[in-house]
Amino acid sequence: MTRPARADRTTVAVAGGKGGCGKTTTALGLALALVRRGHRPVVADADVDVPDLHIRAGVDREPGLPALAAGHRPARVLQPSSTCPGVDVLAAGGTRSETDAALRRLDDLHRPVLIDCPAGAGPDAATPLRAAGCTVVVTTSDTQSREDAAKTARMATALDAPPTVTVRRAREPGRSGANGSAAGSPGTRQQIAESREVSVPEVSGPPLRDDRTRERYERVVAALGW
Repeated sequence: MTRPARADRTTVAVAGGKGGCGKTTTALGLALALVRRGHRPVVADADVDVPDLHIRAGVDREPGLPALAAGHRPARVLQPSSTCPGVDVLAAGGTRSETDAALRRLDDLHRPVLIDCPAGAGPDAATPLRAAGCTVVVTTSDTQSREDAAKTARMATALDAPPTVTVRRAREPGRSGANGSAAGSPGTRQQIAESREVSVPEVSGPPLRDDRTRERYERVVAALGW
């Protein structure tokens, strides 16, 4: 079967195998780093079952992906974030086919697009990867999260959206389990090592307001060539 035309590297999937690993925070953090570089990025929520980007970004649940898939102009569907100034948001909703159609329409914007992907390695997680040019894989430091991240990295590679950066949320010094080690099996470490890894600290306050966290997201953006 012929694969549809794909996005270039200005469309980046933010993915991870485990729910709650920090994909949405990472997507918004990278978007804000792009704003500081003079861009007007778009963050799209591809998690149809458990969407939360609209909540975190302070926008309405509708319009979203189905409206864009139905032919509405992006300018009428994208919503400016009230919590992340300079970032436009596309809320989730609809079916897998609508998600695919909507994400591919974002190619025409000629703007950086970050796709907040659903967790896991099923068909719903594969759909946004097919629309992306590369992937930022998000994981925590625990073994299971890194094993799941390695599965995500393998799926992204198979779908021609190879992992370029791995964002690892690391506990602050002094917290339980904070040893900075790359937990997981040798195969997991090898899979994740194929992309550049950036450690982002877990902080007690809002992460997007933390100077150290912002600096790490700047590193990821630089690694992506933005």
